[in-house]
Amino acid sequence: MQMLEKLLLVEGVDWSKVTCFHLDEYVGITDQHPASFKKYLKERFADRIDGGLAAFHYVVGSGDAQEECTRLNALIAQYVRAGHARLHVRAALARRRAQRAPQSNACRVPGRRGVEFGE
Repeated sequence: MQMLEKLLLVEGVDWSKVTCFHLDEYVGITDQHPASFKKYLKERFADRIDGGLAAFHYVVGSGDAQEECTRLNALIAQYVRAGHARLHVRAALARRRAQRAPQSNACRVPGRRGVEFGE
């Protein structure tokens, strides 16, 4: 079972209080592209949550990468300043996808650490 499927089965989570940040995407593709991680997350996770999430901030892969990094960094900083949790969860799937795609250091968030889950 994939990690996202396991998350959906966790009992007692009030998903209406959860805000997600999508932080991995291929540059230059839309969310309709079959390789889009945004498309993957929407179809396999966000759209399957009864009642929905508080918010899900997605990367816009088809725009200017640096502007998108600036936008996402500002959103993350806003949540940190408000005292919200500072946890970034990255699935093992993201590691596998990164191995198949060119590496990019275009968007780094200083001071953030990922927590990685195996399958």
